[in-house]
Amino acid sequence: MTLTSPRSTTAALGALALGALLGVTACGGGGGGGGGSSPLLAIGEAEPNDAPGGANSLLVGQPGEGSLAAAGDIDWWRVELARGEVVQLEIFAARADQGTWDANPTPGIVRVDVFEPDGLTLWRSHDFLPASASGAPSFGHRPQDLDISFLRAPLDGQYLIRLRAIASDPSGGDYIVRLRKAAFGTTALEQENLGVSGVNDTVATAQPLAPGALFGAQSPGDVDVYSIQVAAPALVSFDLHAERGGMLAGAGDYLDMALTLLASDGVTELATSDNTHFADPRFEYALSAAGQYFLRVEQARGAVAGEYMLVHGVTPRGAVLLESLNNDSVANAEPLALGVWIEGSVTRGDEDYFAVALGAGDMFEVHVLDGSNCDDRTGVAVAGLLRPDGVTPLQGGGSWISRKLSAIAPQSGTYFVHMTHDGSLATYRARVRVVRSGSVESEPNDARPQAPLLAPNARVVGAFDTNGSDEDLYRVDLEAGRLYVFQCYAGWATNGGSGERGSWGSTAAVALVVYDDSPALNELATSTMAANFAFTEGIAEFEPAVSLAFVPALTGTYYIAVREAQGRFGPDHLYVLERR
Repeated sequence: MTLTSPRSTTAALGALALGALLGVTACGGGGGGGGGSSPLLAIGEAEPNDAPGGANSLLVGQPGEGSLAAAGDIDWWRVELARGEVVQLEIFAARADQGTWDANPTPGIVRVDVFEPDGLTLWRSHDFLPASASGAPSFGHRPQDLDISFLRAPLDGQYLIRLRAIASDPSGGDYIVRLRKAAFGTTALEQENLGVSGVNDTVATAQPLAPGALFGAQSPGDVDVYSIQVAAPALVSFDLHAERGGMLAGAGDYLDMALTLLASDGVTELATSDNTHFADPRFEYALSAAGQYFLRVEQARGAVAGEYMLVHGVTPRGAVLLESLNNDSVANAEPLALGVWIEGSVTRGDEDYFAVALGAGDMFEVHVLDGSNCDDRTGVAVAGLLRPDGVTPLQGGGSWISRKLSAIAPQSGTYFVHMTHDGSLATYRARVRVVRSGSVESEPNDARPQAPLLAPNARVVGAFDTNGSDEDLYRVDLEAGRLYVFQCYAGWATNGGSGERGSWGSTAAVALVVYDDSPALNELATSTMAANFAFTEGIAEFEPAVSLAFVPALTGTYYIAVREAQGRFGPDHLYVLERR
């Protein structure tokens, strides 16, 4: 759909954004909202707040809205945390006002500094510096919203947050800041404190590691070793947050960490990981026998001090189904139930096919275990997908490191998994599982009267498969002062890490637009692939996606539009829109 109504001018957009900021000043409790919104009303900044004494107060879970449009402006916020409380700090800048932040000669980014309760001691920082600042400590990836993926409060008290534009761009635009409760399961602490070493540095002194989140620290030259007890064949996972958590004050740079999984002998290396999610390591590995294993945590490069969070999981493998011997064509494809591991082998002249029933709108993944990520498999197995006709490929996405192929089912039916190899014998296990599901868009939905309702926490799957001018419109009923985040999974979304489900096989370059319900359908917020450095997502997100954060000034009906920003179309131009 192409809207013929006039769009807002830049000045009008600025006025609307300012109205949203200044029109919502209530704070405090309770209720309502839903649909991924915060349970607390957003609060607008109150100037002057450019010094710690003027810091605006936030509650955990409450969004704060502000602006860094004035050159040299600094905004301070404060939030009370209890000792041991774990939160994530979210910054919605490019995801809320991309047109302003991304219009600067160099990409505009919000620098984040967090101070301890004494108001003087800098605790953690997130900063992005252009490449011209060689050797300077910097989040050395794409310029994106610099969330801090974990903060574990060392003390009771009020923590201060300082926000400012990066030095190369002294002015920016509007933003939303929020601290939200982090849920990583059971929490534990490393036995060593920051600056201490020698306690858990060897296999002989390894600290037991249980599923959940462990909070640790690194000093220059330090090595941390953890022991893992596995009771039965299982898939173990490790996700270490270091760079994503920001720099420790005085460290001079980000932690750049690596993980190594060791066999029961404490010597044999089973798997290593480095630079998987940005510069942070993460991986999964299948262990075929019960026993004790070890994980070594160390700095891959550099020698600085910092804090990290290690998230560990153990999933029992369960029963394994053995492949039949005659499944070497689509016609003889072996039925495979969702969530069941199938075990087989492929080599020259022998390839395997499996038939899996999927529903329209299913976002699913094929997880392959072979010699690269399983201790009793050999070689390299490769998965491919076919649509229900058994001939047409279904494009998948994902990461070779994670050995997962992800895709979106555009229609209900039986899909086919084609297992092949890299030219030599490979033994494997594979599993298909649905990660999440959504309803399928109903065409036509390119005009206001046709726009279906996107309900709270709902998800819809759409496609740009007929022409290059399609724009899909969805109605959303929103409450004033609530934070809503619209997230779209498609192609061209990349956050420098966690490519496990990166594009879901889509080649669509999506852009999101929020419209009001006026006759003119004014654009209130946009994300666009046409802007420079347009990667509208935060760094704490596990899966890359195009995101748009919005706080409405008024309660009422709005519309969220999904565009193909490059004007292209085809059978693989799929997307999944999620209201959070």
